[in-house]
Amino acid sequence: MYAKPIPSLGQYDLHHLIIFLMLAGGFVATAGLVLNVGYEYLCMGIQVFSLRANQLGDYRLSEMAYVLNGSVLSYGMCTLMSMFGLYQLKLDNLSKLMAVTGAWMGLSILLMGIYPLNYLAEHRFWSTSALFSCLLICLVTLVAWLNHKPYCTRGMTIVSILLFLGTFSILLQLDLRTLELKPCKQVMEPHFCATAMNSWAMAVLSITWNVLLALNMRRLVIQDYQNLSLRHLKGE
Repeated sequence: MYAKPIPSLGQYDLHHLIIFLMLAGGFVATAGLVLNVGYEYLCMGIQVFSLRANQLGDYRLSEMAYVLNGSVLSYGMCTLMSMFGLYQLKLDNLSKLMAVTGAWMGLSILLMGIYPLNYLAEHRFWSTSALFSCLLICLVTLVAWLNHKPYCTRGMTIVSILLFLGTFSILLQLDLRTLELKPCKQVMEPHFCATAMNSWAMAVLSITWNVLLALNMRRLVIQDYQNLSLRHLKGE
């Protein structure tokens, strides 16, 4: 009787690729955001937070816009490819829906990087597309949590709720005929702008959601490999 082969990590190659793409996208997006905000903070101080995050991608406004746009493009591309990989895993219908919605969001973010605020009509269209896809992926995550799916953790649920509330708040300030957001007040002194703060929160929460999904997938891969190894040792 032949001995059963020892479980190999090679069967998790696609999982590892998805995890790498999610973490790489999150790192690039965070680095681009920090570099751009840090530079603008040195130039204009706390007033930088009176601007929406996408306004820093305007080449007429920021000298570091190419850094932000490049990181947004990379983040969108990594998200799109990782969600395509997630779909290929064929876990269940809910994971496929999450992958399709995530791919929609990734494509929208990618095109926001290609068409920054200088291309006003295109940017408004794809940023609105990103808002609706973000809203849907939050709902899918909450449904997954209610169904006790292992790939939706408590941290992802909390982030999804916050992201849903922030996205919905921005959509309430959006004119669906022109796809234009309610502008912040143009004043010289630092001030609070709800739209701007929501956009910053959405950027951070979106990256956090991706990273949490990657870390949870890594945990599930380790657990599955340990279970397979244990069954192998028991001769099952």
